[in-house]
Amino acid sequence: MEDVMVAAAQRRGVAARGRVPGRTGVWVGGCSSGEQNTGRKLGAVGVQLKERVTTHGLALNVDMDLTAFRELIVPCGLPGGEATSLAREMAAAGGDGQRPSVEAVLREMASDLAERLGLRMEERPAEQLLE
Repeated sequence: MEDVMVAAAQRRGVAARGRVPGRTGVWVGGCSSGEQNTGRKLGAVGVQLKERVTTHGLALNVDMDLTAFRELIVPCGLPGGEATSLAREMAAAGGDGQRPSVEAVLREMASDLAERLGLRMEERPAEQLLE
């Protein structure tokens, strides 16, 4: 899941990385494996095992107001880091000024994840998912 988010960011000129020692999720900028964290968290992954059922998911901050996150949340509980977004990092990297579309990034990541897992994506209306 981290690799899918990293690839989406890198396709847009953002030097993101996952698999940072001692960290989960996707990061941009400096990151240390010690007590201080100077990186910016771009995406998160979550895995849960409850009553013998595993659930998992990912969240990539594409283009949103992160003010509350910066004021109230310390990424991975490590002081010095902050939450960031793909739009913010694209602008900082000297992008073309176009804001990323959540829908486009979502479709791209879904397709990428399916390919990595050897699956075939098939679009269906939401009503059919419950049949």
